[in-house]
Amino acid sequence: MVTKRTGNPRGRPPKPMPPRRDRGRPTKFFSIRNDPARFQIAMLDAMLALQWGSERACAAAIVAYLISFEASPPELRADGYVVTRWRGTKPGAAATIDGRVATLREKRRTYHSGSDLAWREAMGAAYQAVLMLPNKDQAKHVALAAAQMAGEKGTHLSELIDARFSGHLSIQAKLSELV
Repeated sequence: MVTKRTGNPRGRPPKPMPPRRDRGRPTKFFSIRNDPARFQIAMLDAMLALQWGSERACAAAIVAYLISFEASPPELRADGYVVTRWRGTKPGAAATIDGRVATLREKRRTYHSGSDLAWREAMGAAYQAVLMLPNKDQAKHVALAAAQMAGEKGTHLSELIDARFSGHLSIQAKLSELV
């Protein structure tokens, strides 16, 4: 004789899973204010807020500006690999554009506490003012006010604004100082 169906799966129930331990390397920076790439993250937030492209495309644009030239000429190793050293890279760090893009995107996802998000929002607004406001004085006023709300001095913002409104491509040099 067959018993009535209960709706439960057949067999013995699985054992409860043990509590998950944190794995992998611990985060190096506990706050975005201590991270040297904080301004790059804020610029990425600003570009995404302005809908200039996807996250990967905007990160690739930032990284391409930051490492727009090689620090040393390429060298041919004995095993046949070509080694290049980009500006701002240290031995063992991501030395390709794709690697730096992945690192920047991962760092952007890392900082999501309340204080970090407040800093990112304020600095993102500052970079939006740098990139979009048509009047130089207005852009400088809004960007420096937003940077002050984030607790930053904002001297690099005024240099970026001056570079943007100077009429030549010196904004690339000012962006490369953020590395």
